[in-house]
Amino acid sequence: MLSLLGWVTWRHFRRHRLRTFLTFFGIVLGVAVIVAIAVVNRTLMSSFQQTIDRVAGKAMLQVTNGESGFEENVFMVVRDTEGVKDASPAVESFFPVVGSKGERLYVYGVDFLGDSSIREHDFSGPPLGLEGALDFIARQDSIAVTETFANRLELRAGSRITLATSRGLQTFTVRALLKEQGAAKVFGGSFALMDLPVAQFASGKEGKIDVVDLTVEDGETIEAVQKRLQARLQGSAQVDRPRKRGEQIESLLTSYRVGLFFVSLVALFVGFFLIYNTVSVSVVQRKKEIGSLRCLGLLRRHVLILFVLEAVLLGFFGSLAGFLLGFLLAQGALLSVGESVSYLFLPIDMAETQLTAKELWIALACGLGVSLVAGVHPAWQAMRVSPLENTRQALWSPDSRGVSQAYIAGFILFFLSALLLITPAPYLAPVQRFS
Repeated sequence: MLSLLGWVTWRHFRRHRLRTFLTFFGIVLGVAVIVAIAVVNRTLMSSFQQTIDRVAGKAMLQVTNGESGFEENVFMVVRDTEGVKDASPAVESFFPVVGSKGERLYVYGVDFLGDSSIREHDFSGPPLGLEGALDFIARQDSIAVTETFANRLELRAGSRITLATSRGLQTFTVRALLKEQGAAKVFGGSFALMDLPVAQFASGKEGKIDVVDLTVEDGETIEAVQKRLQARLQGSAQVDRPRKRGEQIESLLTSYRVGLFFVSLVALFVGFFLIYNTVSVSVVQRKKEIGSLRCLGLLRRHVLILFVLEAVLLGFFGSLAGFLLGFLLAQGALLSVGESVSYLFLPIDMAETQLTAKELWIALACGLGVSLVAGVHPAWQAMRVSPLENTRQALWSPDSRGVSQAYIAGFILFFLSALLLITPAPYLAPVQRFS
């Protein structure tokens, strides 16, 4: 069978190079889109989780209440709950940087003296110390930014920076620089620390808190402390592990991911019809050849296997090539997806892209599966070709005029499709930013 595959199939592929190439390319492109979307989805979720983990620091539990936050007295309840070792309140906001187009700063307002029990903030230069921390708190315009952000905007200790806050334009003084580690690594270094009351005022959240990060006493279980907190808070806030916030964000992205999934389905259908069409046309064009092989003793099941193997062969090599191309597509797509998600949902640092065995199995399953399903019906038709087919004089052949007209129509449709892709749709309302 292998020798027959090499003799009959390879000769047919060489005789119809263009069609073979287009079919192969269709499979490659379809698999590549599926792999790229799988990589993008995995990287997107990993990036969100990585950001949350870095900001959470050593926190074992977090008390939150969505965008609305909760009253400061909730923090007192949390802090005094049995089993809670350390607790640190915080508010979080994104402020545009005045004078730096497109630059937004993630400002994290914390209890500057007590937050070190949850997060380690490593300052560049000499240690800040208690005296430096007290001086930072005493000045209402104090802000600490990362070294990366400072280098990007050419700032140094003592520099002034203006932010568009909820209170209007406010100017702050850079009194400390953060080394890029832990929480300071999020959002490409666009991270800043403020003392809690200052951040509350700037974000219009006086008397409110967005999150309380806490650790648990030795000998206590996280689940037991979580139940105690839930009982004491009585529904005024949610108590979850930090990673639970990642799941909540993932639910926000459901529609976005569903859209990507349907794109991959379209790519899969395109590959299916390309293979089906190629094998079907191959059967019609090779009826005489099949009849001759049947006369020479080739069994029906061998004909079936031969044509199925042709489809599987294209699917296998197309899957491998699509697997590699999908990784390259994912690299480019992540830039666009990252910008879209950052604008519509939450600013995000995209994690490093890596291919895993899961994507390889997805590529092989899709490529081989679609090739096999698409090739079975035409192969079944080939199996039914009579041995007398080689004696018939009237063989099917396409009308060259019809083919020429089809080529012209195809080029026109391709040109119109390209125009639709680059032409804006003025009738669509602008997308509203998620808040």
